Amino acid sequence: MLCDQIAIRKKMSKDGGTEVTLCVDETLGSLAERALYSRSHVVQRHLQARQEQFPRMRTFIYGHTHQYEKPWPASLNYGIAVSVVNTGAFQRLINEAGFLRRLAGRTPQEGLRTMTSDELPACYTAVVVPSDATGWAAPELIAWHMEEDGVGAITDVEGSICQ
Repeated sequence: MLCDQIAIRKKMSKDGGTEVTLCVDETLGSLAERALYSRSHVVQRHLQARQEQFPRMRTFIYGHTHQYEKPWPASLNYGIAVSVVNTGAFQRLINEAGFLRRLAGRTPQEGLRTMTSDELPACYTAVVVPSDATGWAAPELIAWHMEEDGVGAITDVEGSICQ
């Protein structure tokens, strides 16, 4: 987008014309894309393209980003809303406040280098899509808490046991 805008301005400043040679590479690197577009914009653009292939899509679940996201609506073509949810990663994750509480006298920098997974709560995020009479229900982000020698249970991802 930036390249195209530069090309437009150069062409217009030279002769006042409107014909413009667009940039060859229409994609941005992830850093530039993150700075110029919101995540919701990127996801909506992706889902609008997928909507043509899967017109009945109402839920989109993705993961392995190391940061979970609770369900949020993405508005697509024809007024259709898709529920988007991110599982994060199926490994022990905590938020910043939980990390800071577990430093045990270490600086945050030292904690990042030395903290082991055993020092984090045994919580793992996942998405559950319950079934209802229509065959579809809203997705739900949950956490599975289970100590090595304990019995597992579903809990709230933002509850105190997982933070």
